[in-house]
Amino acid sequence: KPAVLETKAPMPRATIIEFFDACNARLDLPETCEGLLELFSKTVQREKRGDAIAQMQRDQLEILGFESKHGCAMLERIPQDFAADKELQARL
Repeated sequence: KPAVLETKAPMPRATIIEFFDACNARLDLPETCEGLLELFSKTVQREKRGDAIAQMQRDQLEILGFESKHGCAMLERIPQDFAADKELQARL
């Protein structure tokens, strides 16, 4: 994780793709699957299950150099900022 995280600049397309690829790869790891299955078996509330995945995604944003709240805001803008980009839209 970089020492200084981005808090203002837009997220480049390449970083967005890297984010999606990294999250998918992380979810495919046996240790991630095992950890989530264990958590899910102990967690009844669906929202709390989703929180674990959301935290993993926020951590990934910071690994890529974007402060998590800013990174989430940039990801939410994909439909507006990349409206004509079919590949990026499909990754959502």
